[in-house]
Amino acid sequence: MNKAVTRFGGLGGTGWRWVGWGWPFIGLLMLVTAGIGAFGTVSLYNSEAEVQHSDAIYTGLERLLTLSRDAESGQRGFVITGREEYLHPYREAEPQISKQLDRLEALLSGDTVQEQRLAQLRALLDEKHRELQSVISVRRDQGFEPAQAIVQNDTGRTFMEHARAIVLTMEHEVGDQLSARQAAARHTRDLAVAIGLASGLLTVLICLSFGYLARRMLRRAAELTTSLFEQKELLEVTLTSIGDGVVATDADGRITFFNRVAHALTGWRPENTLGHPVDEILRFERSYDGSKAENPGVVAMRERRTVDHSNGTVLVGCDGKRTYVDANGAPTFDSQGRLVGSVLVLHDVTERARAELQLRQRTDELARSNRDLEQFAYVASHDLQEPLRAVAGPLQILQRRYEGKLDDRADEFIGHAVDGATRMQTLIDDLLSYSRVGRLEDPKRAMQVSDALDGALRNLSVVVQETDAQVTHDTLPTVLGIPTQLTLLFQNLIGNAIKFRNKDRPVHVHVGAKPAGDEWQISIADNGIGIAAQYFERIFVIFQRLHTRREYPGTGLGLALCKRIVEHHGGKIWLESKPGEGTTFFFTLPRAAGSNAG
Repeated sequence: MNKAVTRFGGLGGTGWRWVGWGWPFIGLLMLVTAGIGAFGTVSLYNSEAEVQHSDAIYTGLERLLTLSRDAESGQRGFVITGREEYLHPYREAEPQISKQLDRLEALLSGDTVQEQRLAQLRALLDEKHRELQSVISVRRDQGFEPAQAIVQNDTGRTFMEHARAIVLTMEHEVGDQLSARQAAARHTRDLAVAIGLASGLLTVLICLSFGYLARRMLRRAAELTTSLFEQKELLEVTLTSIGDGVVATDADGRITFFNRVAHALTGWRPENTLGHPVDEILRFERSYDGSKAENPGVVAMRERRTVDHSNGTVLVGCDGKRTYVDANGAPTFDSQGRLVGSVLVLHDVTERARAELQLRQRTDELARSNRDLEQFAYVASHDLQEPLRAVAGPLQILQRRYEGKLDDRADEFIGHAVDGATRMQTLIDDLLSYSRVGRLEDPKRAMQVSDALDGALRNLSVVVQETDAQVTHDTLPTVLGIPTQLTLLFQNLIGNAIKFRNKDRPVHVHVGAKPAGDEWQISIADNGIGIAAQYFERIFVIFQRLHTRREYPGTGLGLALCKRIVEHHGGKIWLESKPGEGTTFFFTLPRAAGSNAG
């Protein structure tokens, strides 16, 4: 297309200068001629309008005086006779006086002097109205003579003379304005005729001199049109061949282009769609509820922005076929920035939607499986309590009664059985604790982290005293949490710090806190034996142990339970450690509204 424009620019520099300066000059002369003619016509029209306007003002003013006289005549007839029918002219004139004043006010709008005079006239007539009303009231209430006395004091005549003087002044003003405007209009008309004739002759001469150049320009324009048509055909072939559906509309939302992929997606033949509203041909639904979705091309033109319907959009074909698509609409503008239509691109994502559906189904199945496993762990551990007590109780009695009374092998066997039952009880208790997190939901509330820490230290008081462990902490914040679970979290982490202590130095555990966006990051640092980096992930897996029970007793559930509690609060847990130097566990908890460390 640029090549076609370049070819059109092949006219010589002189020709383009003639085009650049000559045609605008001719156009200007024609506009001047037309403008002057129009101005003369408008001047004459305005003069006629001014005459009509002045006549309307004259007529209005005279009508106003006539109505005032009618009102006064009706009042005087009533005063003389006392009969209500004589008030008929008065009653008819009074509302018309107000309407006539309003009409005159509209006619005189913009003329400050005349508006002031009209305001004076309105005030006089209002006063006259009150005087007439007063006399009528006196005639009704007090009789003829008091009313006649008011009429004979010439107040009404004085009002009318003053009103006539104002009207006469206004009529003279209107006449003077009309005469001045008519003279100006005649002068303008004569000038317009003279200039129009001169510019018309000059325009004819210049037009003749441009004949040859215009012929050349038309020939070049024809060549350009042919080239542009070829470019348009090439563009349509390109859009028809691409792998996405492409639909174009005009500014009214009617389809102007519909490629073969759009035909395949919708079932509509292109020739049957051209000229039809795009929202009638392309119908969209939301996949999650089947409700109607707005056409992105229509939205793009209305809001003048690119619209992306990439998630959960279904295109409904003419035969009811439903296809998952990414539908994008964009407004199109011409070189002056005017909206000329829209373009829609439809990308078939049926396979992707099918894969996403399968993924969601598998995720749901996994979540259901996890719930079933949690339920099984809870039920199994709960139901194992009773048979375990049935075994452990007699074994403990047997050990107390017969220890030392049987041979050494019997004592050893009984000791193994009691130890196994005790470890089984501990394992069941830990399983119950693990399965309860997230299952028996307690409401989260704002709580002090220091309260959870204090509760954990009370539960660990015996082992803390036995090991002479020193536990310190910074100022701790308020978080959104479940108190019993956070107490258990601190109890497990601090208990592990004491359990895996370095025998060569006193135990020291420090609890710290610092803000992390919308969360608080809590740290528990110890100076114990440390953990090798290769085990950082493994230690959070249920039943995973790094040491034998003989070295460090336990079930392997403690850190898995800690991870479950933190994740149930929407946080994450991790650690940093060096063997022989100590370990620091970090975890995040949500801030309570408006909380600070305290």
